[in-house]
Amino acid sequence: MAQTPIDVLILRALFERTAGYVSGVELAEQAGVTRAAIWKHLDQLQQMGYPIEAQPHYGYRLGEPLPDVWCA
Repeated sequence: MAQTPIDVLILRALFERTAGYVSGVELAEQAGVTRAAIWKHLDQLQQMGYPIEAQPHYGYRLGEPLPDVWCA
């Protein structure tokens, strides 16, 4: 499955903020899409093996272990 520019934006935002969470609202505003669209992309990235954790009221962050190679 090829990654889209939204996937790249999400992964970059998560990787740059390893010390905290990135909100779905923030990701949606950056990408110019709805939070539902962000959620669908996050779900696809998780299915591809990216360790993305979701925490209600906080947002999303990268879990462990981080991949050695980033496809985006």
